[in-house]
Amino acid sequence: MSGTTGTSMTATKRTISAIASVALGIAVVGAVGFTLHKVSADPQKKLYATTNGTVQTSQGVLPHQFISLGVYADPCNAGSHGAATQGATNCGSHPSWPSYGPSTHLVLKPHSYVTMTLTVYDSGENLNNAYFGKVIGTVDAAGAVSNTATYDGVAQTALAPTDVEHTFTLHGLPTSTQDPLFVNVPLPKNTDEEMATYNKKYSDSYDHSILNKGHVVTFSFITGGKGEYVWNCEYPCGDGTYQKFGAVMGQVGYMAGKVSVV
Repeated sequence: MSGTTGTSMTATKRTISAIASVALGIAVVGAVGFTLHKVSADPQKKLYATTNGTVQTSQGVLPHQFISLGVYADPCNAGSHGAATQGATNCGSHPSWPSYGPSTHLVLKPHSYVTMTLTVYDSGENLNNAYFGKVIGTVDAAGAVSNTATYDGVAQTALAPTDVEHTFTLHGLPTSTQDPLFVNVPLPKNTDEEMATYNKKYSDSYDHSILNKGHVVTFSFITGGKGEYVWNCEYPCGDGTYQKFGAVMGQVGYMAGKVSVV
């Protein structure tokens, strides 16, 4: 009788142990799934382009969309990592990193003529690859490929590799499920004198209105069908790892983001 009872208790313990192991496994998988979802989630709210009128192009009459971003020497003025207030500590976990703002996830309509304006405030050094000093994939007012952008109102097809602060490089992975889209626009650096003004005023306050003027870059491109794309900076503005392509360069929400054509 006692032997039967002992066997029964052993079987019960095994059952309880098995149930506990399964429950622990479910908990671990759930925790990992939650963590991965949190990591892959958008770090910022989406920035939607606005539609104003149409453009007559060789592809027909297309909606004219507009979207604007800033490129800043710090995440506080970018306004995409927390409140931009004097002495703020909630401007992201890397307050010294340069950043695009107010968001790095852009939302555009398919089959649209998109005009983008970037106001840029940062300094620069040297491109690793002169190719990214060229304007690529932009169109003129009639929608024809022009590979031109306007810099403070002056049309240019390229910048010298020593005159670049960052780039806006939009692309997708090779796939047969969505239309190709590639745009590269180099952004002009601010001079040491302009950055001294920026840094002085930045130290006084995070008020956007007191930034130095910066440079205004405008360009247009045409979207195809619906798809998901990425953009990043190809200027080596990261730390000393990976030829200065480490740290901020690989961080979504700073020098990289998404473009959803929906």
